[in-house]
Amino acid sequence: MLAQTFLSAALSFVALASAAPWGSEYYGPKTHLVAVGENGLTYTPNFVNADVGDLVKFEFHPMNHTVTQSSFDYPCTAIDGGIDSDFNPVPAGSYDFKTFEITVQVKTPLWFYCRQDHHCQQGMGFGINPPPKGNTIDAFIAKAKASAKK
Repeated sequence: MLAQTFLSAALSFVALASAAPWGSEYYGPKTHLVAVGENGLTYTPNFVNADVGDLVKFEFHPMNHTVTQSSFDYPCTAIDGGIDSDFNPVPAGSYDFKTFEITVQVKTPLWFYCRQDHHCQQGMGFGINPPPKGNTIDAFIAKAKASAKK
């Protein structure tokens, strides 16, 4: 009888401990994974919508790329004092991917490009929280490609 009471109490405790009082959703910071150069001269995905406190983790694939902060108006020019991963060479055939992380500090759009020669001008751009209209990620990449013609 004592063993049955103990087992019943233990099972009740496990059931209570595993029940999430506010539902099963987690509302804390998220990690957004971005592959750099996995599919050619691209960031995959080429944008993320992130909340303040979220982490954006860039995983560098073979070649030599950067994650360098720019502005919408000058997509292939680094911002003085902006975020820059520096170059991250990864040999062809390697699965030892280097990473670089950004903790999102603002909800406004942030723009990035690869500063390897001509990668930006070939469309290698990325955005955090780009708007759905106006200065969109597609407009940013088009502006980057247009800068090659100047």
